[in-house]
Amino acid sequence: MATEKRNHRLELDRVLGGIVDSIMEAPEAEIEEDLRAAGDDPEATADRLRAKLANTVERHRSHRRTRATARMQQHVFLMNVQPWEFPETEKQRMQLLGAAIRRRPELEEMLQAKLRDLRTLSDEEVKDCLRQLAEMGELEEVPEDGE
Repeated sequence: MATEKRNHRLELDRVLGGIVDSIMEAPEAEIEEDLRAAGDDPEATADRLRAKLANTVERHRSHRRTRATARMQQHVFLMNVQPWEFPETEKQRMQLLGAAIRRRPELEEMLQAKLRDLRTLSDEEVKDCLRQLAEMGELEEVPEDGE
C-alpha cells in the first residue's frame, strides 16, 4: 500500500488560512456577539490582539536583526583572520576560478549577474571573485592546481 507523504506545514497553512478567511468574511457585529457570548469584552480583546501582533512583529524584526548581525560579525571575522593565498599567476587564478565554478555551477550564474561575461574579466576582477568565494568558503574543497 503506497501512501503519499503528507505536507503537514501546507495542511496547517490551509487550515489557518481558512480561519483567517472566515474571520475576515464575518460581519463585525457577529464577531462582537460571539465574543460577548463567550464572556469577553470586544474592545479589550481587540487591544490584546493588537498588542500581541505588535509584539510578534517586533520579535520577528529583532530576530532578523540578530541573525544579520551574527552573519556580518562572522563575515568580518573570516576576512580578518583567514589569510587567503591565491595562485601567483593570472592563468592559475583563472584556473582556480574555473575549478570553483565547475565544482558549483550555480556560482557562474551568480558571478555573471554581477560581472558580465566571465571570460573577459580583468585580473583584478578575478582576484576579487576569488576573495569573495574564499570568504564564502567556496574554495576550501577546490584543488589548488585548479583541476
